[in-house]
Amino acid sequence: MSIKKLISPKNSLVLSLSWVIAGLTSYPILVLAESSSLTINYNLDLAQSSRQSKLDFSSTGRPSQQTDAASRGNCDGIETTELTALVPKNEASTVSEYPTFWVYVPNNPKNIKYAELVLQNEAEQKTIDRTRYTLQSTPGIVSVTVPSKPQNSLKNGKVYNWSFRLVCNSGNSFVVGGLVKRVSLAFAVNDYQSYLKNKIWYDALTDLGQRRRRNPQNPSLKKDWADLLQANGVGLEKLTQESRFGAVVPQS
Repeated sequence: MSIKKLISPKNSLVLSLSWVIAGLTSYPILVLAESSSLTINYNLDLAQSSRQSKLDFSSTGRPSQQTDAASRGNCDGIETTELTALVPKNEASTVSEYPTFWVYVPNNPKNIKYAELVLQNEAEQKTIDRTRYTLQSTPGIVSVTVPSKPQNSLKNGKVYNWSFRLVCNSGNSFVVGGLVKRVSLAFAVNDYQSYLKNKIWYDALTDLGQRRRRNPQNPSLKKDWADLLQANGVGLEKLTQESRFGAVVPQS
């Protein structure tokens, strides 16, 4: 019997429908396979992007003074981590009128006469404010906020020089500090992750530092703190494990 006779019109219709149904049932499998492949590749791309997106606070501005280059920065007469300003190696920014600065003080309060915060207009080298503080519960990281007086308010777009001077009972003194530029954002920001996305150093450090002070052993905060201090252009690896936070009190 010939092939033509075997394939009657009725059989031809059944065969055609079988091919169509087979094609339709296999298509979702192909689509699912392609979709799964795209999802896997997308997730891999995200993971690689996450690994490569290290925090970066490098800049070409004037350098900060993280440590006192002329000394080991201590009043106690022993070799230890020196007085250190928690700042990037160059100019950094804030959105605050009265920003907070952070410094690691390696000394016992009994050997410290006082500390002094000085704020200057960078362009004119004019002193705007000078406030003395008594230090308590150090060694540790202390925060010092610019006193909220009208004349101390940082102006948008202006660069200021701040310095933290430690005066020992022995008469020796050590100075660290940095540059701060006030900038404005078109939207509200109030947590360190958002500040970091916009490279606002001082406010990110202050929000994260305050959280760490309240929860010094929180593993997530410890990691974020370490990542920030090790960011490109910062280089404060020696303080990543420091969990002691001291206090300062303005002198009357």
